[in-house]
This record gives sequence, C-alpha cells and structure tokens, in this order.
Amino acid sequence: MLEIIILAAGKGTRMKSPIAKVLHKLCGKNMIEYVIEESLKLSKSVDVILNHQFEKVKEIIETELGHPLEELFDYFEQKPLAAGSLAQVHKAKLKTGEEVVVKVQRPGIKKIIETDIHILHYLASLIEKHFPEIKYYEPTKMVEEFARTIRKELDFIREGRNIERFKKNFEGDKTVYFPKVYWEFTSPKVLTMEYIKGFKLSEIERQENLNIDKKIIAINGANFILKEIFECHFFHADPHPGNIFIMENNVIALIDFGMVGVLDDVMVECAMFNNISKLPDSKYQLYLPNKDELIKKIFYSFFSSPNLSITSLSFSIVNGFNI
Repeated sequence: MLEIIILAAGKGTRMKSPIAKVLHKLCGKNMIEYVIEESLKLSKSVDVILNHQFEKVKEIIETELGHPLEELFDYFEQKPLAAGSLAQVHKAKLKTGEEVVVKVQRPGIKKIIETDIHILHYLASLIEKHFPEIKYYEPTKMVEEFARTIRKELDFIREGRNIERFKKNFEGDKTVYFPKVYWEFTSPKVLTMEYIKGFKLSEIERQENLNIDKKIIAINGANFILKEIFECHFFHADPHPGNIFIMENNVIALIDFGMVGVLDDVMVECAMFNNISKLPDSKYQLYLPNKDELIKKIFYSFFSSPNLSITSLSFSIVNGFNI
C-alpha cells in the first residue's frame, strides 16, 4: 500500500500531486520526503531475511502436510533462501531425490494483514472525508483492491494453480520456464516447487564468465510479456528482477505467482497491442490507430467520474506513446 501512496504522490515530482499535498499537511514535507526516500531504498532489498524461528516454520509444515518433517524431506535447510512479508522459502530435497523449494507462510500473518487492512481502510475514509481534492483517487477503493489482492496471495493452492496455468499457456515455448508444483507437498500455507537452477536477473551484472546473451534475454522477456498479456490475457503481476531467473541458453524462469492479473477483451483492445504485426522492426515506437476512440475507451473503462478531463487524458496518452 505504501508503494501505491508513493506512486500517487509522484516520486521525483517535488511533491506536486494532490496526495503529496495531503501527506505534506499530515506529516510535514521533511517527514514524507524521508519516508519516500527510505521506502525506495527498501524496495531494492527484496530478499531481506526475516529469519523466523525455525520451530514455528517446522510446525506449520507438519500441521499442513500431516507428517513429521523428517518423513517428508530427505533434508531441509533451516536457513531460508529468501523471505518476504508474507512467506519465506527454504531449500529442501524430497525422499525421491528432487531438489525443491518450500514456501512457508509466516506465522500469524493473516491476522496481521487483516489488522493492517482495517487501519488502512479507516485512514482512507478519513482522507476522503477531510481532503475532497483527492476524492477522484478513491482511496477506499484502492484499499479494497489491495485487500482483495493480498488475501488471494495468502492461498498457496491458488498460487500453484497459477503456475500450472502459465505452464499450459506457454507449453512448447523453450524460451521461458515455470517450476513444477509438487501437489502432495502443497497446502494453503505451504507450496513446494521445483528448485530453479540459475541466477536472478537482479544479479546479472555481478555474474562473470557466463555464456549468456543479454540481447536474447531481453527479446525473450519482451516476447513473454507480449504473449502473456495479448494472447493469454493472464499475466504475472509482480515481475521484478528478484522474481526472474536466468537459466542456461538464455531461458527466463519466473517465480512468485501469488499476484496475477486477468484481462478481458475490452482491456486488451484499450491497450491496442492486439495487432502486434503493426509494430515496426526498426523503431521502438507504437502505432496506435483510432487514438481518439482508444482514449475514450481507456477513460470510460478506468475512470468513473464524468468530471475528469478527456482532453487532459488525451494529451498525456499522446505524449506518453509518441503518437
């Protein structure tokens, strides 16, 4: 939620947006600039190890899967490979020999999240009541959308199904890879997946003497994004460099499928990428026919208020896409 506030506030815009002004009134300029600066620093540290007590992690696994840890895995590393706000990941090996990673939900995280959502909803209501200049940002609806998304992330069965849907959508594509889900070792709070052998995209500059081609990796990544959105209408909604691995032969592997998005035909048409063949080979420029109709569709699809300016939105889109 803090990221949404920071983006709405307009990082790098000298605090000119309405939300920035509200935050300035509430906290003071120095405080909010400090919060934004520190938040951006933290956003780069996507693998901060939370290091929960291993006994709690073990208890969750055994409760969820119904067997002692020693019966489930040949070995299980107590120190997590990575951790986030909702879960942490441990490397392990199945009795059958497969190397896996086990994603375990943080103890008590559901109660913490519901408390946070309640607080955010209360604050959003206060903002809407006392600062009418930002009512068109619809803070309470932002909180509601955030709540829906994060609650879905807490269901690891759902995440496993998301992975399998991606595997089906990209079946036969040798440029992108998705981990296998081991369903017999998976529950709503525990997700066991194939261990990906490679390195994170965020670490690519630190890798030496690797037989990789950055240009091919970039092309594979672009093709993946275009296909997931404009052909599959089902996309990975958290593709930061820490969730993208580079494997041998420039293959891209993705992890963390808790957040995904689904697009209907109207939204895809609004993006006007459904005819990819019109993209030129020689320039990174988008050719968007019927731009006036496109702008109206975007406007009425995403903004409910008739008081917003189509002219202003048109100007922003035209400049943004170099039409």
